[in-house]
Amino acid sequence: MRRVVVDTNAVIYYLFEDQKLHEKAKTVLNKASEWIIPDVVIHELIWFLRGAGLGDKDAISAVVRVLSDRRASVICPSPESLIEGLLKGIGNWEDEVILIISEDYRAPIVTFDEELRVKALRRGVEVLP
Repeated sequence: MRRVVVDTNAVIYYLFEDQKLHEKAKTVLNKASEWIIPDVVIHELIWFLRGAGLGDKDAISAVVRVLSDRRASVICPSPESLIEGLLKGIGNWEDEVILIISEDYRAPIVTFDEELRVKALRRGVEVLP
């Protein structure tokens, strides 16, 4: 499979076997040749882990597992793309950053977020699964 842009919820489902969509996330991400991870996804992942009450050791281990995967590339949008995104509003900035990167890299988004899915499809961005 090709490269994909990965949303936070896909990473969470991939990491934690007790999550209801773990197998689906694992299947989709394991088929991808490259994971394009927007920098905001790493921030959201850390916020999630902290909020879930994981201790530092377990939280760091989870983030390192993602970052050290040979398929993972953490990407920050260009200043021009960020400005373009800001002009669309900051209501749901994290989703906008994911959409910007997906459009810039012409790669589908792996997400289980219905709101992001709808936004992406309206903009002509492919969504998996």
